[in-house]
Amino acid sequence: MAKVWVFVQQEGGATAIEYGIIASMIFVVILGAVTLFGVRVTSMWTVVATHV
Repeated sequence: MAKVWVFVQQEGGATAIEYGIIASMIFVVILGAVTLFGVRVTSMWTVVATHV
């Protein structure tokens, strides 16, 4: 029982999981921004190409 209590009190793994969650949230935001702006930039270059 003492080993279980020591395991429950450790916080090192929780910190790693928190950093992983934060990194995945940042990745999702970056992915959304790139997708949104990528479509706009592609549309812009398509308009430029048709006018040339």
